[in-house]
Amino acid sequence: MEKTLSDRMGLKIFKELPILDRGVMNECRGFQTDRGKYFVKMNTKSQTMTMFEGEKAGLESLLGTGTVQCPRPIQIYDIDDGPGSIFIMEHLELTELDQHAAALGEAVARLHLHNSRLKMKEEKHEGRIGGVPVSRPTYMQDLNGEDVEEETQRSVSQFGFHTTTCVGYLPQDNTWSDDWMTFFVRQRLKPRMDYIEREFGDRTLIEMWPHLVRHIPRLFRGTDRVIPALLHGDLHGGNVGETTTGPVIFDPACIYGHHEFELAATREFVDFKQDFYPAYHRLIPKAEGFDEREKLYIISFFLNYWCHFGPRYKDNVQELFTQLTK
Repeated sequence: MEKTLSDRMGLKIFKELPILDRGVMNECRGFQTDRGKYFVKMNTKSQTMTMFEGEKAGLESLLGTGTVQCPRPIQIYDIDDGPGSIFIMEHLELTELDQHAAALGEAVARLHLHNSRLKMKEEKHEGRIGGVPVSRPTYMQDLNGEDVEEETQRSVSQFGFHTTTCVGYLPQDNTWSDDWMTFFVRQRLKPRMDYIEREFGDRTLIEMWPHLVRHIPRLFRGTDRVIPALLHGDLHGGNVGETTTGPVIFDPACIYGHHEFELAATREFVDFKQDFYPAYHRLIPKAEGFDEREKLYIISFFLNYWCHFGPRYKDNVQELFTQLTK
């Protein structure tokens, strides 16, 4: 790792720094160097460039909203003497989320509202004078909630993302879709079940699949049309922390999707501070049917864990399938 950093960035001094994110899929280290502090991820798998490029794009998108703090991505390099890549980003002095859990709930809610607010402001500033469209600014919100004009930002009207992102080492199909349910079923649930059948030889879920698909439209009855929201995409307790000034999120697998999908990850895998939820729902109240849809979304994350860590999550998935198809 140090050799690649020295060769590519000209760094000469490397002093190890303590880090919060030690990684599950990657080797993670922090360095004080002669040119500043850096947090570095390294992975020697051949597909690592895709994973890191998706993460970099996600961090850039999250930072672009001005709603939540993330480490600033710097550069990705191939490893000189073997397969794999390293990802260099800003080093933040992180500790586990504790004092700023409520602030994180508010920040994530503002993140989820950002795209719809962009759209509303675009519509507000649209107009015609003599049949000629009036040019209009677009806006972002900074971390203080203030509107900041941002000429390059436009609202997003579809579900997906502009590049491939990964949960763990598995790539996700982010091809744009006009319909959230179609996107979620075809590009999140079904690929993971196919992977489980192929890699683990387990056909249980494939056999239960038609029963679940029939019930999914029922879970969305009575809800308003789903508006795309920029999501972190894998927001469990292992991907959040805090500095002395506020909460930080990292390791994204971004998509534009249903905001409720984000909350499902916070319920599983690593404990999430409970102060997060009332702060979030003060800005985005629960909609009718929230609890049932949450079960559907949790299935997606259990499937990802099954793909990475084996069938220890099979019973959890089957139980949720059964609850939703009664």
